[in-house]
Amino acid sequence: MRTTLQAVQEMARRLGKHPPAGLDTGGNSLQAQLERVLDDASNSVQSEGWFWNTKHNITVTPTGSKIQVNQLENVADIGVSPIYATIFHVDTDGTDSNVNVVRNGDYLYNLTDNTDTFTSSIKLTYTYKREFENVPEAFQSWIIALASFNYNRHYIGDKSSDGALQVEMQDARRQATREEIRSADVNVLNTQEMRQIRGRRRTPDRSVYE
Repeated sequence: MRTTLQAVQEMARRLGKHPPAGLDTGGNSLQAQLERVLDDASNSVQSEGWFWNTKHNITVTPTGSKIQVNQLENVADIGVSPIYATIFHVDTDGTDSNVNVVRNGDYLYNLTDNTDTFTSSIKLTYTYKREFENVPEAFQSWIIALASFNYNRHYIGDKSSDGALQVEMQDARRQATREEIRSADVNVLNTQEMRQIRGRRRTPDRSVYE
């Protein structure tokens, strides 16, 4: 797994810049700009929702009758000030589909009862942001390639490098998607979407519609 500094250094090399020796988070230096673009690319990739940054069947209990979305995923406890991950998407889990919810600011809203208050626990599935160091390596490569492409296009404008960076980005995405399929052990023929396409199964000797 790469660190954020290693990712920024890789971006600098791709862009023909001298790799920085350290980060300058929040600053105005080249490495600070590269880090911001890297973070934007990470948000873009992670917000699509993947096997490694999505949790299912999580039971959540209301606090004061409300469910606060931005406190679903606790990534660190520092005394009395926990640090929470960014939540990209949240919905009721398939095992608890009696309630239809949507995010309303920092809280969940119950569309079934038209209220933001909950009287009992519900099960959720949500996609959250992982720190770059904890992102699978294939996806780190995709994020770095995407960030490098974006930086060149929006800040440098070197059209001679644009094509090569785009090809690298597309290849990195393909590799990451392949890794996702292997890791998640997905049977694409047994997904709900594929079952909807196939329609209902017929009995051996007669149609179910007869």
